[in-house]
Amino acid sequence: MKIEEMAESLDKTRISLENVYMRMAVIMAERSTCPTGKKHGAVAVKDGRVVAMGYNGPMAKASHCEECSMVSDIHGKDWRTCPAVHAEENVVANAAKYGTALSGCGLIVTKKPCDRCIGILTNAGICHVLYAKEGL
Repeated sequence: MKIEEMAESLDKTRISLENVYMRMAVIMAERSTCPTGKKHGAVAVKDGRVVAMGYNGPMAKASHCEECSMVSDIHGKDWRTCPAVHAEENVVANAAKYGTALSGCGLIVTKKPCDRCIGILTNAGICHVLYAKEGL
């Protein structure tokens, strides 16, 4: 196959950038160690470039979720006290850690953000959020 034919073939099957970023968010979600299956990923994008990524899990240098005391009695615990950091929070923290402004960015996330995260994203300057319809 000639290079021109290959390029033409690729153009016909090219996925949208939104789908590329959602796939990246899904891959980030796979980094989560949440034992309940609540695995979420997020990608911040500006001008067609990824500027920060995150997934839900413990704060830096803390034990992974499978080692957390919350795991010992999953059904009897109040999950509002879970120490995990949300994927959206980690995007904001990672951007801040490396001096990356999020003002004007979009966020692609595997699940609709909670109210707390919506507030954090708004304050960080995220201008729009795209999330999977039912979560992934």
